[in-house]
Amino acid sequence: MIGGISLTLAMLRALQTETGTAFTGNLSWTPYLITLVALIATIVLLGMRIKKRSL
Repeated sequence: MIGGISLTLAMLRALQTETGTAFTGNLSWTPYLITLVALIATIVLLGMRIKKRSL
């Protein structure tokens, strides 16, 4: 869980710094949206991989 949080923050930081002026001004919210979508997609994929076993 700590690793997932660290990777999410690393992704956000990379999008904010490495994209230059692509996400400035009115688009400054875009790195947050991209990171949120990636995080939700990861959670959904992991949730699909976890199979509930019957008792």
